[in-house]
Amino acid sequence: MHRASRRRSRRPSRRPPHPGATLSDVAYLVWGTALDAGESATDERVRAAAGPAVMQTLHGAYEVYGQDSVAILPGGPEWLAVVQAAPESKQHFAVHGGHLLLLNEADNAE
Repeated sequence: MHRASRRRSRRPSRRPPHPGATLSDVAYLVWGTALDAGESATDERVRAAAGPAVMQTLHGAYEVYGQDSVAILPGGPEWLAVVQAAPESKQHFAVHGGHLLLLNEADNAE
C-alpha cells in the first residue's frame, strides 16, 4: 500500500459519531466564566478569562475551513485583517500566539 494512502485526513468528519446518536452519546466542548454581579461579556476581566477559549472558534475555522469561513463570523473580518497584515512567514503566530492563554493582537481587533 502506498504510504500517502494510509495517511488520515486532517479535516474533521462532518458525520455524526454514529447513526441514532443522542445528546448523552456525544461529547461537547464548552468554555466560559462566571459573571460577577453587574459584569458583562465585554468587561476586561471576563474577556481575559473566557476570551482565549472563545477565540478558538476563529482559529479553528481559519485552520480547517480557510479565510472565507472566518470572514462571515462576527468579528471575523477585523481578525482576518490583522492576520493578513502580518508577513506570510509570521501569520501562523498571528493566529496562534497566546493559544488558549491570552488574547493576541488579532483576537483584540475591532
